[in-house]
Amino acid sequence: MIGVQYSGEFMVSQSQIYLNHNFFNPDNQTQHSAYILGFITADGCLLNNNKELKFCISNKDIEILYYIRKSLSKKFDFPQICFSGAKNNLLGKIKKHGALVSIAFSSQQMFHDLCLYGLIPRKTGREVYPQILKKDLKYHYLRGLLDGDGSIGVYQRAGTRYNIPKTGYDNRLSLYSSNKLFLSELKEYIPLLKNFKIYKIKEKNYFMLSSGNNSTLLNLRSKLYDDSMLFLKRKKDIFFSIPEDKAFKIYGEYKTLKEWSHDNRCVVCYITLWNRITKYHWDYEQALSLPPNPAYKKGGAIPLHLSINDQQAIIIKKRKLSGESYSKLAKEYSTTISIIYYIVHKRNI
Repeated sequence: MIGVQYSGEFMVSQSQIYLNHNFFNPDNQTQHSAYILGFITADGCLLNNNKELKFCISNKDIEILYYIRKSLSKKFDFPQICFSGAKNNLLGKIKKHGALVSIAFSSQQMFHDLCLYGLIPRKTGREVYPQILKKDLKYHYLRGLLDGDGSIGVYQRAGTRYNIPKTGYDNRLSLYSSNKLFLSELKEYIPLLKNFKIYKIKEKNYFMLSSGNNSTLLNLRSKLYDDSMLFLKRKKDIFFSIPEDKAFKIYGEYKTLKEWSHDNRCVVCYITLWNRITKYHWDYEQALSLPPNPAYKKGGAIPLHLSINDQQAIIIKKRKLSGESYSKLAKEYSTTISIIYYIVHKRNI
């Protein structure tokens, strides 16, 4: 079926009556407008002649066009979603992406408001981060970008460790753009993208903002979807298939135990934290926040020969910083490595 081109008074009157012309007004920002703004930046276009906003995407993601139409129009079936066929001269795209579907919204007010966010006709390669976007909406904007021009993959790999078969996972989230500066702006304005890296795609004129860090991806997933109302289900399902076996959610964020042991809120060393959580099944927050008992040795109720006072703690900290080992100091002061670690890194002196 070939899409029908609307023109003349009928199109004008329908648009004037049914479209939410103030949807993108900067004074009325919502998570819906932020998401669609991100999706436009990735996979939409502005047409200057007709003051038109248009989307053309793969048929497998047609659900997102229904969501967008529901947000921008007061009438459930206006404007019409069109299917592109061979006569539309898109054989190359159809072969690559499957059948294409498109929808267009003609509104001078929408066009004007979108320009205020930095969107322009023929925007490819000239995308900019919308400076007037509210800070609490930046992850809704990012979700729109990822649904339009991003990919999420969870790949299972098999291997051995100590001659024992072991299954692991490689996770990767990537966002693509031909504008490297735009990807750099995203890293600057969106905190959880700070540790993402930008790669040049060989032999192609675009760049990739990407990370495979499991903790980062799980934290980003929470920010993107915890209160989301508009999203592409296909990509969300892949995102939620990321295993959480090596990441622990404490204080509302995901980190591995090694990462948590270096967090300022953790008062014990990695070994103690690992034992508390994986071996003794402590409550996560208590495992981090309860310091080792300086009155007992590890593994029994034997009182220490010496209580560590502030003066001794200062000496221990200086000696450790000068290069002496935890085990040597623990043996000398008749205490445990965990207590020495706590004195050096966590105890206020």
